[in-house]
Amino acid sequence: MGQPSRAQLRRGCRLALLVSTLVGLPGRVRNEPLYGADVTTTALVLALLALVVSVLSLGWQVVTWRAGGPRIVVTPSAFHLAGHPEDAEILVVVANKGRAPVEVDGCYVALGAASNNVSTYEVPLAPEGKRRLDSMSSLVYQIPAKAVRDVFDAESYRDFWVHGVARLSTGGTVFSNKPVPFPE
Repeated sequence: MGQPSRAQLRRGCRLALLVSTLVGLPGRVRNEPLYGADVTTTALVLALLALVVSVLSLGWQVVTWRAGGPRIVVTPSAFHLAGHPEDAEILVVVANKGRAPVEVDGCYVALGAASNNVSTYEVPLAPEGKRRLDSMSSLVYQIPAKAVRDVFDAESYRDFWVHGVARLSTGGTVFSNKPVPFPE
């Protein structure tokens, strides 16, 4: 098939003009703005749209950067073993909710007031040593409550709220947010 002739092009242009008139599209004359909008208004709208998209992109980058590092959460719990009310256990879970791995040097049980994360004495839950905590994983430490009570009775310490404490290889210390009552 060859190139269209001038007559065919004229017929095509006339047909397009007729269809646009029937449909109600405005005819466009040279230098007349398309659909009644001038160039400065169009540029302003596009600039505002670009500003909104860039602010959203910057916000998303901040959120992903903050979630990129390790986020350590320490959760203590105290419970009695089924059928043995005298055998209570203290459980501390150290979880990494972030995307980067971290090394945990040690985990401790601290007794303190319900509203305070500071203790004068801590009982180690596991032997000292680094343990790698990958992203979205956790370490579970467990100790009999009697072993903790004996240490704190010897120190004459009387605040019985259990706090979990994790020491990180980066030098940081993470305390549990919500202490639990010591199992009686």
